[in-house]
Amino acid sequence: MAVNERDRHQLYETARRELGDAEADYLMAALPPVGWADIATKHDLHELEGRLDGRLGGRIDGLEGRIDGLDARISGLETRIGGLEQRVTGLDDALRSATTRFTSLLVGQTVAIMSMIGLVAA
Repeated sequence: MAVNERDRHQLYETARRELGDAEADYLMAALPPVGWADIATKHDLHELEGRLDGRLGGRIDGLEGRIDGLDARISGLETRIGGLEQRVTGLDDALRSATTRFTSLLVGQTVAIMSMIGLVAA
């Protein structure tokens, strides 16, 4: 049987007449503001907690798996970046060496050309 607000008010008025104001107030305060079917029991809450734990636990496990995958990808990227740094260092060293050799060649050719010009002019 569903209890509505009109029924609650009638109960309150009857309790006031029969028991008095304080007792009627106490009685109404002890009753739920809605029907008993709408009141959650400890068992209901325990079942809800179990369902939420299951749903959230699965999602958390999924997120942890994705985070582990991202960690692995980041580690791979760090390794690749380390390899690139070594290659850039190697290229830098090779470029410095080539520049030194090229400069030495130019100086040598310039000296040779200057010597030849000096011999021809003399």
